[in-house]
Amino acid sequence: MILKLIKGFGVLVLLAATATTADAVLNDSQKCDKAKSTAAGKLFVAVIRCANLFDEGILDINGLQQCEQKAEDKCVAAFDNADATFGANCTFTANGSSVCDETLNDAIIIQSES
Repeated sequence: MILKLIKGFGVLVLLAATATTADAVLNDSQKCDKAKSTAAGKLFVAVIRCANLFDEGILDINGLQQCEQKAEDKCVAAFDNADATFGANCTFTANGSSVCDETLNDAIIIQSES
C-alpha cells in the first residue's frame, strides 16, 4: 500500500525535477515536453485529491467522476496548448487524449491499491 503510493509520488518527483530546469536553456522541443509532463503530473495529483475527497465522504460517486473528468479535460487542454504553441517542435503531437487517459487510469489504480 505505502510502496504503491511512494511509486506514484516517485513519478511526480521525476516530473517535478524535469520541470525545474531553467526555461532559458531549453529548446522548443524540451519546452513542449516540459509542458506536457507538467500537465500529466498535475492530472495525477488531481485524481489522487479527487479520490481522497471521495474517501472522506465529501464527494459522492458522481462528484468523483466529475472531478476526475475535469482534471483530465485540463490535462488534454494543456497538451493541446503545447501542440499549438510549439507545433512540429513537439516530439509527439495530438497525444493529449491518450496520455492523459493513461495517466488518469494509472492514478486510479494506484489510489485503489493503497
